[in-house]
Amino acid sequence: MAYKPPITGTVLFLSLTALLAVACIVLAKYLYLYSAASDQNPQIEFYKKSGELALQLALVVIIGGLLKLLIDWGTSQRARHIARQEQRNEFLKRVRKIHVAIQNARDLMNAHGSAKTWGEQSRRLMQLRSEVEEIIEDLKASVFRFRCQ
Repeated sequence: MAYKPPITGTVLFLSLTALLAVACIVLAKYLYLYSAASDQNPQIEFYKKSGELALQLALVVIIGGLLKLLIDWGTSQRARHIARQEQRNEFLKRVRKIHVAIQNARDLMNAHGSAKTWGEQSRRLMQLRSEVEEIIEDLKASVFRFRCQ
């Protein structure tokens, strides 16, 4: 199957996630450095705790972005699997349709020995020849279509 580029929304989301994570890390660094350079008072402890909270937020943002990427990948894999399955089912329906038409023509030719029936069914089979050739070409072109079965 041909390569599909990533979804623009996913790329945009991951870019914003990375930007937010970097901003949280930078904020945490400055808050932590500010609290370390000052004396121990409640306001400095607040900055220190805010820095720790910003680091935790950055970690949550990074993990959330990675989880979204994983979920999007799994969803796209599932969609490709369903599309391949639908292609196989459509191909098998086409083969079944031709098979039934040929079998019906054969049965009619055997049941009714008249020249009229033979002529009608022979014309019908000749009309199906192009569809049979299309199926043969599709089968040659898609060697790996039934690989997963």
